[in-house]
Amino acid sequence: MAVETLPFTIDNVRAAITSLYAVPPVANIPEVNKWLMTFQTQPISWEICAALILETENNVLVTFAGQTLRRKVQNRFDDLDPSMYDGLREALVASIRAIDYNKNRTAVTQVCLTLGGMYMKVGTWQNIVGDLFPRLNDTKENTLKFLLLVTLFMQDLRDNATKTSATRRAQIVNRLKENGEMLLGVTIQLFSSSEPEEAVNRIVLQAFAAYISVILSLEGALRCRLMECAFEFMASTSVSIAVHGAAAECIVEVLVKFDALMEFEEGENTPIGYVFAWVSELRPVVLEAIQNKDTDRLINFARVYVELAKALTLVMVVSTGTNQGAMKPVGWILELMEYQNYAILEASGEFWYYFSEVLYQTTEAAQNANAFRAFVARLMSMFFRQCRFEHDFDGVPPDMADFEEFRAKVSEIIKDVVFIIGSNKLLEQALKLMQGKDGWENVECAMFLMSCVVGNCVSNFADDVLVPVVSGIVSLGQEAPLALWYTSAVFVTEISEWFETRPQLLGKAFLFLMTCIARSSSLARVACVALTAICQDCAQLLVSHTDWCVRTLFASLDSSVPEAIPLELIKSVVAVVLWLPEKERSAKFHEVASRFCDDLLNVVNSEPVAQKKLALHLDRLSMLLLNVSVDMPEDKVHPLQECSVEIYEAVIKCIESNVKNSTVAERGCRALRYLIRSLGVHSLPLLEGLATKVFTFYQMTTHSCFLYLASILVDEFGADQRFVPGFLQMLQVLVPHALQVLNSYPSKKEVANTVEDLYRLGMRFAKKAPLQMFGADFFPPLLINAVEALKLDDLEALESDIKFLDEVLTNIVRIGKTDEAQSVQPTVLLIGRSGEALVNNLLGALVNVPPYPWYRRLAAVLFMMKQLYPQDFPGWMNSTYTLMSTRLMNEADVAKLHSILGEIFAANSPDDMRRVFHDLSSVCT
Repeated sequence: MAVETLPFTIDNVRAAITSLYAVPPVANIPEVNKWLMTFQTQPISWEICAALILETENNVLVTFAGQTLRRKVQNRFDDLDPSMYDGLREALVASIRAIDYNKNRTAVTQVCLTLGGMYMKVGTWQNIVGDLFPRLNDTKENTLKFLLLVTLFMQDLRDNATKTSATRRAQIVNRLKENGEMLLGVTIQLFSSSEPEEAVNRIVLQAFAAYISVILSLEGALRCRLMECAFEFMASTSVSIAVHGAAAECIVEVLVKFDALMEFEEGENTPIGYVFAWVSELRPVVLEAIQNKDTDRLINFARVYVELAKALTLVMVVSTGTNQGAMKPVGWILELMEYQNYAILEASGEFWYYFSEVLYQTTEAAQNANAFRAFVARLMSMFFRQCRFEHDFDGVPPDMADFEEFRAKVSEIIKDVVFIIGSNKLLEQALKLMQGKDGWENVECAMFLMSCVVGNCVSNFADDVLVPVVSGIVSLGQEAPLALWYTSAVFVTEISEWFETRPQLLGKAFLFLMTCIARSSSLARVACVALTAICQDCAQLLVSHTDWCVRTLFASLDSSVPEAIPLELIKSVVAVVLWLPEKERSAKFHEVASRFCDDLLNVVNSEPVAQKKLALHLDRLSMLLLNVSVDMPEDKVHPLQECSVEIYEAVIKCIESNVKNSTVAERGCRALRYLIRSLGVHSLPLLEGLATKVFTFYQMTTHSCFLYLASILVDEFGADQRFVPGFLQMLQVLVPHALQVLNSYPSKKEVANTVEDLYRLGMRFAKKAPLQMFGADFFPPLLINAVEALKLDDLEALESDIKFLDEVLTNIVRIGKTDEAQSVQPTVLLIGRSGEALVNNLLGALVNVPPYPWYRRLAAVLFMMKQLYPQDFPGWMNSTYTLMSTRLMNEADVAKLHSILGEIFAANSPDDMRRVFHDLSSVCT
């Protein structure tokens, strides 16, 4: 029997998991993996995984089942019948007790995360510590697992990884604080009563860090003996990296608790003075770690230094850099940054971003910035040393992936701190760094540093700064290394607009980029990007080079050239061709489009058809059409008018021959969408034939791209009443077929694209021809499905659905105020029959969407429902209250829900509703 047809039984699931991780691997891994992914979405997976986590002798089974349950608790907890809560808890506790922690830490972690997540979700489970400590305290190993459980629970609580209401989280935190003394006691006792063990020390410190983050005050954390232990472990060179990292986490969590310090004196007897003194004493160990190249420990030290520096940032700023004690951590960070490592650079970057933000927001930002310019000067000197290539390097920057990633992070930091020194000063400093130094690598590195900021403020740079740099670029000889050519092309991209007033250098820059393209494929991509930039910014000055651009584009169409290159060159060609006189412009676009169409049809007519090549040629046409975006009046000749029919016929033939291929259909529809958008009113001759093709194609497939294409036609021409009957006829075919597709899937999540494209089409037709839409046979089922689709957890589909409902209701309200009010009454009655579900689902959708811009959209629809159905709306809101309250497990949340829904009901505007939505989402999440 094929894997995909197997029933979901515990034996089949066990066998599938075993085969998935078999050594050597089985042949049908993709099918097994797909079957297991489907299994994880089924309700039966709760029961089966609850049984599998008890098979603790099999590490793979327990880990897989634990991970599955963890995800389901996070994302699909409503699927679990409440009658199973207690049974699942018993299974989880039994599994934790039975798993050997030393042999399968991953499984213990996953099962603990699942159990902690359930305590987040089940409102009647009030006391995780009181419930589980007595059951996990009979052996040292179980006590250790209990501390791990509480640690993961607090981390989950802090990060809100398992979504739950703010009220629920506050209740949990309060109960944890009530147990705080007991937890600390257990933790310290375990730590004190054990021989030094890596696992015990690590879990104890991780638990203490979680306590600091969630339940301990700053003073309470500093008074605890474990805080001193954390510093001692940080100062030790013999502890494991895991313990060292856990100790660093404790110190970081303490430092995070310092808020808006304005004063500090080194040696003072204050909480910050205490921590500062301990961190200062780490200096010898840090220097030793640098000498020994102990990267992992240095990363931990960097995290501590960064948080200490952030805690003292306001002190530095207020004192304009005169408080030398507060400034020390910045020096320590710079010292660590000298040790070239991406993770240290990334941690340090967090400080530089924070520091620049605080400095920028102060009232005397410019004056304060002067005090810290030495920091930036030191950073630039350091980066100039760290970001250089070896002299004998003969590739381009992307060839060294790790080094390129390091330079990308350097670029981010430079962009953060440029405000402190100013762009001109930074550029001048980069130039000075390479002066007097031999070697191309110095020039390339300075060019890289300058390119990080030059593009954002090119107009501020004086010619005496940029002209020498650009003159050096355009005169590069063939003997110059590829990396220098590469970074020079990047620099040209950044300053492309600068060339607009310097035509004498523009021509040389154009020649330089064309040389790059011809010289090496590794240079061609970045050179094409630069060429596009200068062609778009200076197109009028480059018209004389049009034929050269087109020849270069055609040369790049060879199959040996990476596809990104011709796609980029198309943008350059379009930019300059648009500046040609009308006849030449049309002829040149015809030349390019004909070449693309011929290449496409050659593949269509070949045997066998190369599907990937079809997509490639369609992408080229799409790029051309997308970039020829001009608003041309109906009485003028559109640049693409001469070649529009040829493009249309080529794409249609391609789709006709491959309509079952979803990739070709989607790419073909995209090309047609761009053609219609580009031509605008000039596409009228194509309209009737295209509309017929759309519903013909869609009946042959289930790909929603044809719905999207139809929505473009409606959007462009639906306002013209001459075309409405034809569009209505098209929708009478498309909509029922789309609804049939939707209803054939048990979960609309699987066809979210169809939901999105269908309701985009519905929204646009409702906007252009509302009365015709409301009177159509397909409208009632379309509306009913729209109400149901509000439950869909997919933002793009949900956005389309809400916009459709908004448009429908907006038109009902608008028409209701006119002489045609009677004509929308049947639609009002139709919506009213689904009103209760619509209101329920609208408010239920809040938990799946971010506040902006969704709350505004949902509020607009809900308020119109209140306006249209004043008699029914109170009952619908009561129904919503009943439905939502049954999912809440404590009286406080139920009372808050009642109050919030009352405020929504009493709202006098959509804005009044929107303001309360955040509270509703917090309660119901």
